[in-house]
Amino acid sequence: LAFRDIPLPFNSYVQMVGCYLPDTEIFTDKGWKRADSIDGTELIYSMNTETGEAEFYPIKEKYEYDYEGFMYAIGGENGLLLSPEHKMFGYAMNTKKVFEFPIKDIFKQKEGYFVKKAKWSGGKVPSDFVYNKYRGNRWGKISVKETRTIKAKDWFEFLGWFISEGHLVKGNDYQIRITQHKEEGRKKIEDVLMRCGFPIIHSGKQYVIKSKDIYSWLEKNCYDGEGFKSENKVIPREILESAVEYSSVFLQSYLEGDGHLGEGNTYVASTNSMGLVRGLDELGTKLGYDVYIGLHNYERTFDHTDGTSLTKIFTQYYVKFKHVYRGTNIK
Repeated sequence: LAFRDIPLPFNSYVQMVGCYLPDTEIFTDKGWKRADSIDGTELIYSMNTETGEAEFYPIKEKYEYDYEGFMYAIGGENGLLLSPEHKMFGYAMNTKKVFEFPIKDIFKQKEGYFVKKAKWSGGKVPSDFVYNKYRGNRWGKISVKETRTIKAKDWFEFLGWFISEGHLVKGNDYQIRITQHKEEGRKKIEDVLMRCGFPIIHSGKQYVIKSKDIYSWLEKNCYDGEGFKSENKVIPREILESAVEYSSVFLQSYLEGDGHLGEGNTYVASTNSMGLVRGLDELGTKLGYDVYIGLHNYERTFDHTDGTSLTKIFTQYYVKFKHVYRGTNIK
Protein backbone atom coordinates (compact mmCIF):
# COMPACT_ATOMS: atom_id res chain seq x y z
CA LEU A 1 0.00 0.00 0.00
CA ALA A 2 1.34 3.44 -0.94
CA PHE A 3 0.16 7.00 -1.37
CA ARG A 4 0.34 9.15 -4.48
CA ASP A 5 -0.47 12.83 -4.70
CA ILE A 6 -2.63 13.58 -7.76
CA PRO A 7 -2.54 17.26 -8.82
CA LEU A 8 -6.06 17.72 -10.17
CA PRO A 9 -8.63 20.46 -9.43
CA PHE A 10 -10.70 19.87 -6.29
CA ASN A 11 -14.42 19.13 -6.31
CA SER A 12 -16.65 18.54 -3.28
CA TYR A 13 -17.96 15.23 -4.67
CA VAL A 14 -14.83 13.60 -3.24
CA GLN A 15 -16.34 13.94 0.23
CA MET A 16 -19.31 11.81 -0.87
CA VAL A 17 -18.03 9.02 -3.07
CA GLY A 18 -14.86 7.11 -3.82
CA CYS A 19 -13.58 6.55 -7.32
CA TYR A 20 -10.93 5.20 -9.66
CA LEU A 21 -8.84 7.03 -12.21
CA PRO A 22 -10.48 7.20 -15.67
CA ASP A 23 -8.21 4.55 -17.23
CA THR A 24 -8.98 1.92 -14.57
CA GLU A 25 -10.50 -1.19 -16.14
CA ILE A 26 -13.68 -2.60 -14.58
CA PHE A 27 -14.99 -6.12 -15.11
CA THR A 28 -18.52 -6.10 -16.57
CA ASP A 29 -20.92 -8.52 -18.18
CA LYS A 30 -19.53 -7.22 -21.48
CA GLY A 31 -15.93 -7.88 -20.52
CA TRP A 32 -13.30 -5.48 -19.21
CA LYS A 33 -14.07 -1.78 -19.82
CA ARG A 34 -12.34 1.45 -18.86
CA ALA A 35 -14.12 3.40 -16.15
CA ASP A 36 -14.51 6.41 -18.43
CA SER A 37 -16.22 4.27 -21.10
CA ILE A 38 -18.92 2.87 -18.80
CA ASP A 39 -22.31 4.03 -20.14
CA GLY A 40 -24.58 2.69 -17.38
CA THR A 41 -26.06 -0.23 -19.31
CA GLU A 42 -23.45 -2.68 -18.02
CA LEU A 43 -23.67 -5.06 -15.10
CA ILE A 44 -20.68 -4.83 -12.74
CA TYR A 45 -18.92 -7.88 -11.32
CA SER A 46 -19.02 -7.67 -7.53
CA MET A 47 -19.70 -9.80 -4.46
CA ASN A 48 -22.77 -10.69 -2.46
CA THR A 49 -21.50 -10.20 1.09
CA GLU A 50 -24.20 -12.51 2.49
CA THR A 51 -23.31 -15.53 0.35
CA GLY A 52 -19.69 -14.73 -0.51
CA GLU A 53 -20.47 -15.38 -4.17
CA ALA A 54 -19.59 -13.21 -7.15
CA GLU A 55 -22.55 -11.69 -8.98
CA PHE A 56 -23.21 -9.07 -11.64
CA TYR A 57 -25.02 -5.99 -10.34
CA PRO A 58 -26.66 -3.07 -12.19
CA ILE A 59 -25.08 0.37 -11.89
CA LYS A 60 -26.93 2.67 -9.50
CA GLU A 61 -25.12 5.89 -10.34
CA LYS A 62 -22.04 7.09 -12.20
CA TYR A 63 -19.97 9.99 -10.82
CA GLU A 64 -17.34 12.05 -12.61
CA TYR A 65 -15.45 14.80 -10.80
CA ASP A 66 -12.09 16.55 -10.58
CA TYR A 67 -9.91 15.76 -7.61
CA GLU A 68 -6.71 17.01 -6.03
CA GLY A 69 -5.16 15.11 -3.15
CA PHE A 70 -3.81 11.75 -2.05
CA MET A 71 -4.67 8.53 -3.89
CA TYR A 72 -4.14 5.12 -2.34
CA ALA A 73 -2.10 2.74 -4.50
CA ILE A 74 -2.65 -0.99 -4.06
CA GLY A 75 -0.67 -3.62 -5.91
CA GLY A 76 2.34 -1.61 -6.99
CA GLU A 77 2.90 0.11 -10.31
CA ASN A 78 0.27 -1.93 -12.18
CA GLY A 79 -2.27 -1.95 -9.35
CA LEU A 80 -5.19 0.27 -8.40
CA LEU A 81 -5.25 3.96 -7.58
CA LEU A 82 -8.17 4.78 -5.28
CA SER A 83 -9.55 7.97 -3.80
CA PRO A 84 -9.83 7.96 0.02
CA GLU A 85 -13.58 7.23 0.21
CA HIS A 86 -13.46 4.23 -2.09
CA LYS A 87 -14.99 1.14 -0.45
CA MET A 88 -13.08 -2.13 -0.13
CA PHE A 89 -14.18 -5.60 0.93
CA GLY A 90 -12.42 -7.02 3.95
CA TYR A 91 -12.65 -10.40 5.66
CA ALA A 92 -12.61 -10.38 9.48
CA MET A 93 -10.77 -13.33 10.99
CA ASN A 94 -12.59 -13.11 14.34
CA THR A 95 -16.17 -12.98 12.98
CA LYS A 96 -15.52 -14.90 9.73
CA LYS A 97 -17.57 -12.29 7.90
CA VAL A 98 -17.06 -9.94 4.97
CA PHE A 99 -17.27 -6.23 5.75
CA GLU A 100 -16.91 -2.94 3.86
CA PHE A 101 -14.56 -0.09 4.75
CA PRO A 102 -13.25 3.03 2.97
CA ILE A 103 -9.65 2.65 1.90
CA LYS A 104 -8.70 5.70 4.02
CA ASP A 105 -9.46 3.59 7.13
CA ILE A 106 -7.00 0.88 6.15
CA PHE A 107 -4.75 1.46 9.15
CA LYS A 108 -7.68 1.25 11.56
CA GLN A 109 -8.21 -2.41 10.69
CA LYS A 110 -6.62 -4.64 13.33
CA GLU A 111 -6.50 -7.81 11.26
CA GLY A 112 -8.04 -9.44 8.25
CA TYR A 113 -7.71 -9.67 4.50
CA PHE A 114 -8.54 -7.72 1.40
CA VAL A 115 -11.06 -9.89 -0.40
CA LYS A 116 -9.60 -10.54 -3.85
CA LYS A 117 -11.70 -13.54 -4.77
CA ALA A 118 -15.35 -14.54 -4.71
CA LYS A 119 -16.93 -17.79 -5.76
CA TRP A 120 -18.55 -17.53 -9.20
CA SER A 121 -21.56 -19.83 -9.56
CA GLY A 122 -23.22 -18.10 -12.49
CA GLY A 123 -22.90 -18.95 -16.14
CA LYS A 124 -24.88 -21.10 -18.52
CA VAL A 125 -24.82 -24.83 -19.08
CA PRO A 126 -23.84 -25.01 -22.76
CA SER A 127 -25.57 -27.25 -25.27
CA ASP A 128 -23.80 -30.13 -26.93
CA PHE A 129 -22.21 -29.23 -30.26
CA VAL A 130 -24.08 -30.51 -33.31
CA TYR A 131 -22.61 -30.56 -36.81
CA ASN A 132 -23.13 -32.25 -40.16
CA LYS A 133 -20.82 -34.68 -41.85
CA TYR A 134 -20.88 -34.39 -45.65
CA ARG A 135 -20.00 -36.67 -48.49
CA GLY A 136 -19.62 -36.11 -52.20
CA ASN A 137 -19.81 -38.29 -55.28
CA ARG A 138 -17.69 -38.36 -58.39
CA TRP A 139 -19.94 -35.80 -60.09
CA GLY A 140 -19.19 -33.25 -57.37
CA LYS A 141 -22.60 -33.38 -55.72
CA ILE A 142 -22.43 -32.94 -51.94
CA SER A 143 -25.04 -34.19 -49.49
CA VAL A 144 -25.36 -34.58 -45.74
CA LYS A 145 -24.23 -38.03 -44.68
CA GLU A 146 -25.21 -37.77 -41.02
CA THR A 147 -25.66 -35.36 -38.13
CA ARG A 148 -23.20 -35.79 -35.27
CA THR A 149 -23.19 -34.56 -31.68
CA ILE A 150 -20.21 -33.77 -29.45
CA LYS A 151 -20.67 -33.54 -25.69
CA ALA A 152 -20.16 -29.98 -24.41
CA LYS A 153 -17.17 -30.79 -22.18
CA ASP A 154 -15.43 -32.72 -24.96
CA TRP A 155 -16.08 -29.80 -27.33
CA PHE A 156 -14.65 -27.28 -24.84
CA GLU A 157 -11.58 -29.46 -24.30
CA PHE A 158 -11.04 -29.64 -28.07
CA LEU A 159 -11.39 -25.84 -28.32
CA GLY A 160 -8.73 -25.40 -25.65
CA TRP A 161 -6.26 -27.40 -27.72
CA PHE A 162 -7.26 -25.69 -30.97
CA ILE A 163 -7.00 -22.12 -29.67
CA SER A 164 -3.66 -22.79 -27.99
CA GLU A 165 -1.99 -25.01 -30.59
CA GLY A 166 -4.17 -25.11 -33.69
CA HIS A 167 -4.83 -23.16 -36.88
CA LEU A 168 -7.01 -23.22 -39.98
CA VAL A 169 -5.58 -23.84 -43.45
CA LYS A 170 -6.95 -21.85 -46.35
CA GLY A 171 -8.29 -24.05 -49.12
CA ASN A 172 -11.23 -26.08 -50.31
CA ASP A 173 -10.71 -29.12 -48.11
CA TYR A 174 -11.41 -27.33 -44.77
CA GLN A 175 -8.31 -28.47 -42.91
CA ILE A 176 -8.02 -27.89 -39.16
CA ARG A 177 -4.54 -28.58 -37.77
CA ILE A 178 -3.27 -28.97 -34.21
CA THR A 179 0.44 -29.31 -33.45
CA GLN A 180 1.84 -30.60 -30.17
CA HIS A 181 5.52 -31.37 -29.48
CA LYS A 182 5.10 -33.18 -26.16
CA GLU A 183 4.18 -36.86 -26.27
CA GLU A 184 1.92 -36.53 -23.22
CA GLY A 185 0.06 -33.70 -24.93
CA ARG A 186 -0.35 -35.71 -28.14
CA LYS A 187 -1.94 -38.56 -26.20
CA LYS A 188 -4.47 -36.14 -24.70
CA ILE A 189 -5.22 -34.66 -28.11
CA GLU A 190 -5.79 -38.13 -29.59
CA ASP A 191 -8.08 -38.97 -26.69
CA VAL A 192 -10.30 -35.90 -27.09
CA LEU A 193 -10.39 -36.30 -30.90
CA MET A 194 -11.64 -39.87 -30.44
CA ARG A 195 -14.29 -38.73 -27.92
CA CYS A 196 -15.41 -36.06 -30.37
CA GLY A 197 -15.73 -38.71 -33.08
CA PHE A 198 -13.17 -37.15 -35.43
CA PRO A 199 -11.20 -39.43 -37.75
CA ILE A 200 -7.57 -38.97 -36.74
CA ILE A 201 -5.15 -37.99 -39.49
CA HIS A 202 -1.79 -38.02 -37.73
CA SER A 203 1.46 -36.83 -39.27
CA GLY A 204 4.36 -36.64 -36.86
CA LYS A 205 3.52 -34.00 -34.26
CA GLN A 206 0.51 -32.70 -36.16
CA TYR A 207 -3.14 -33.74 -36.28
CA VAL A 208 -5.43 -32.88 -39.17
CA ILE A 209 -9.23 -32.73 -39.13
CA LYS A 210 -11.39 -32.10 -42.19
CA SER A 211 -14.89 -30.76 -41.56
CA LYS A 212 -16.71 -27.94 -43.32
CA ASP A 213 -19.09 -27.23 -40.42
CA ILE A 214 -16.41 -27.20 -37.71
CA TYR A 215 -14.03 -25.17 -39.88
CA SER A 216 -16.75 -22.56 -40.45
CA TRP A 217 -17.63 -22.41 -36.73
CA LEU A 218 -13.98 -21.95 -35.71
CA GLU A 219 -13.46 -19.26 -38.35
CA LYS A 220 -16.49 -17.31 -37.09
CA ASN A 221 -16.00 -17.69 -33.32
CA CYS A 222 -12.27 -18.09 -32.67
CA TYR A 223 -10.86 -15.23 -34.77
CA ASP A 224 -11.42 -11.49 -34.72
CA GLY A 225 -9.87 -9.86 -37.75
CA GLU A 226 -8.81 -10.76 -41.25
CA GLY A 227 -6.93 -13.97 -41.79
CA PHE A 228 -6.09 -16.89 -39.52
CA LYS A 229 -3.18 -15.22 -37.76
CA SER A 230 -2.43 -16.18 -34.17
CA GLU A 231 -2.71 -12.53 -33.09
CA ASN A 232 -6.36 -12.57 -34.22
CA LYS A 233 -7.40 -15.45 -31.99
CA VAL A 234 -10.09 -14.96 -29.32
CA ILE A 235 -11.99 -17.12 -26.83
CA PRO A 236 -15.62 -17.64 -27.93
CA ARG A 237 -18.23 -15.87 -25.77
CA GLU A 238 -19.97 -19.22 -25.29
CA ILE A 239 -17.00 -20.37 -23.22
CA LEU A 240 -16.62 -17.13 -21.26
CA GLU A 241 -20.32 -17.15 -20.34
CA SER A 242 -20.55 -20.84 -19.44
CA ALA A 243 -20.73 -22.45 -16.00
CA VAL A 244 -17.38 -23.02 -14.30
CA GLU A 245 -17.45 -26.81 -14.62
CA TYR A 246 -17.33 -26.29 -18.40
CA SER A 247 -15.10 -23.23 -18.75
CA SER A 248 -12.51 -24.82 -16.44
CA VAL A 249 -12.23 -27.75 -18.87
CA PHE A 250 -11.34 -25.31 -21.64
CA LEU A 251 -8.74 -23.49 -19.52
CA GLN A 252 -7.07 -26.73 -18.48
CA SER A 253 -6.55 -27.95 -22.05
CA TYR A 254 -5.53 -24.46 -23.17
CA LEU A 255 -2.80 -24.30 -20.51
CA GLU A 256 -1.66 -27.83 -21.34
CA GLY A 257 -1.18 -26.66 -24.90
CA ASP A 258 0.28 -23.20 -24.45
CA GLY A 259 1.19 -22.84 -20.79
CA HIS A 260 3.58 -24.03 -18.15
CA LEU A 261 3.87 -24.16 -14.37
CA GLY A 262 5.87 -21.21 -13.07
CA GLU A 263 7.16 -20.22 -9.66
CA GLY A 264 4.89 -20.40 -6.62
CA ASN A 265 2.38 -22.80 -8.20
CA THR A 266 1.51 -20.16 -10.81
CA TYR A 267 0.40 -21.17 -14.31
CA VAL A 268 1.76 -19.01 -17.11
CA ALA A 269 0.46 -18.72 -20.68
CA SER A 270 1.96 -16.61 -23.45
CA THR A 271 0.33 -15.22 -26.57
CA ASN A 272 0.66 -12.43 -29.14
CA SER A 273 -3.13 -11.90 -29.22
CA MET A 274 -4.61 -9.10 -27.11
CA GLY A 275 -8.03 -10.69 -27.71
CA LEU A 276 -6.81 -13.88 -26.04
CA VAL A 277 -5.30 -11.89 -23.18
CA ARG A 278 -8.64 -10.26 -22.43
CA GLY A 279 -10.49 -13.56 -22.70
CA LEU A 280 -8.04 -15.37 -20.42
CA ASP A 281 -8.25 -12.51 -17.93
CA GLU A 282 -12.06 -12.72 -17.84
CA LEU A 283 -12.03 -16.51 -17.62
CA GLY A 284 -9.41 -16.60 -14.86
CA THR A 285 -11.30 -14.00 -12.83
CA LYS A 286 -14.52 -16.01 -12.97
CA LEU A 287 -12.67 -19.19 -12.02
CA GLY A 288 -11.25 -17.53 -8.90
CA TYR A 289 -7.64 -16.96 -9.95
CA ASP A 290 -5.50 -13.95 -9.33
CA VAL A 291 -4.63 -12.93 -12.90
CA TYR A 292 -1.50 -10.96 -13.77
CA ILE A 293 -0.74 -9.64 -17.27
CA GLY A 294 2.60 -8.49 -18.61
CA LEU A 295 4.43 -8.15 -21.91
CA HIS A 296 7.89 -8.14 -23.35
CA ASN A 297 9.25 -7.08 -26.74
CA TYR A 298 11.82 -9.13 -28.59
CA GLU A 299 13.69 -8.86 -31.86
CA ARG A 300 14.05 -11.37 -34.69
CA THR A 301 16.36 -10.97 -37.65
CA PHE A 302 15.46 -12.47 -41.03
CA ASP A 303 18.27 -13.03 -43.55
CA HIS A 304 17.48 -12.61 -47.24
CA THR A 305 19.07 -14.51 -50.12
CA ASP A 306 20.57 -11.30 -51.49
CA GLY A 307 22.69 -10.90 -48.36
CA THR A 308 20.52 -8.27 -46.68
CA SER A 309 18.62 -8.79 -43.46
CA LEU A 310 15.54 -7.40 -41.78
CA THR A 311 15.02 -7.04 -38.03
CA LYS A 312 11.48 -6.93 -36.65
CA ILE A 313 10.24 -6.23 -33.14
CA PHE A 314 7.51 -8.50 -31.81
CA THR A 315 5.32 -8.15 -28.71
CA GLN A 316 4.55 -11.17 -26.55
CA TYR A 317 2.01 -11.06 -23.71
CA TYR A 318 2.10 -13.38 -20.74
CA VAL A 319 -0.82 -14.19 -18.47
CA LYS A 320 -0.25 -15.66 -15.00
CA PHE A 321 -2.90 -17.56 -13.07
CA LYS A 322 -2.45 -17.95 -9.34
CA HIS A 323 -4.85 -19.58 -6.89
CA VAL A 324 -6.05 -17.28 -4.10
CA TYR A 325 -7.52 -18.75 -0.91
CA ARG A 326 -9.17 -15.62 0.39
CA GLY A 327 -7.18 -12.48 -0.35
CA THR A 328 -4.25 -10.33 0.66
CA ASN A 329 -3.41 -9.66 4.28
CA ILE A 330 -4.47 -6.11 5.15
CA LYS A 331 -1.41 -5.55 7.34
